[in-house]
Amino acid sequence: MNNQRAWTIAVAAALVILLAAVCLTFTVNEGEQAVVYTFGGIREGGVKKIPGAYFRLPPGIERVEKVDTRLRALEIKNTEIVTTRDQNHIYLTLAMAWRVNDAEKYLRRMANDAGWRSEANAANMLSSLARGARQTVVSSFALTDLVSDRPEQAATFAQVETALLRQIQSDLQKSDYGIAVDKVFITRLALPKDTIKEINARMIKERQTHSERNVTAGKEEAKKIVSRANLEKQNLLSEATAKARQIKGEGDAAAAEFYQEFKQNPQLAIFLRRLDALEAILKNKATVALPVDNPLGGIIEAAPTGP
Repeated sequence: MNNQRAWTIAVAAALVILLAAVCLTFTVNEGEQAVVYTFGGIREGGVKKIPGAYFRLPPGIERVEKVDTRLRALEIKNTEIVTTRDQNHIYLTLAMAWRVNDAEKYLRRMANDAGWRSEANAANMLSSLARGARQTVVSSFALTDLVSDRPEQAATFAQVETALLRQIQSDLQKSDYGIAVDKVFITRLALPKDTIKEINARMIKERQTHSERNVTAGKEEAKKIVSRANLEKQNLLSEATAKARQIKGEGDAAAAEFYQEFKQNPQLAIFLRRLDALEAILKNKATVALPVDNPLGGIIEAAPTGP
């Protein structure tokens, strides 16, 4: 009987100790911060940021509120038109990675009417800051900085995202919400129908202007090529004419020498002329009859002998 009573007392004591441990301690996990409220207010050292187990007073005296400090994603829809530097209208969808970096400030600034943390309030606040930053930043960039087939366009996109991040971080520091934004992304860019029509018309006009400019340049280049060809032709003809005159002059000079020889010996000249005539006749198949006593004295007969 005494053993059973002792066992009961031991079990009851263990339960009391366990209940006290549950009621008088709390644990902060990795990626969390805890705020301890004593009689509704935060005592000194009441914000616990380091993971581990902590002592607390019984409920009714102290209350512990935990805040998740891990990164969260938030998308800001493109429901509002923003204007670029060159007065084009676009829709821009943003996404951001944000986290709580000070649980006390976050709970104080983001509490709802019931006095509890409201993540929806934080999302609304961040969306409002992002929309303001979106209009401010985009107005300093042209549409061609955001929509282009140039290889460097990706760098421009990164510049826009960096400018958005800095603007939002600056606004957060001024208001001190206990929230940090680590990254801002542009997830989608869209154009209103009127803007699309205007851009298409502008692109068509630019292409036409470019085409006309190329045609004009091509015609000018063709004229230059024809002019150069005509000039080269005239130069070649002039050179050929001069060369022909030179050759003719050289031939006339050589012939004059032969003419002098022929004047001294007319029979030799006649003999050579007859040899030339005979050579011309013998180019084709022919039968030639010559006098026996003077073979080259005269051509008696020359007749073709075949095809």
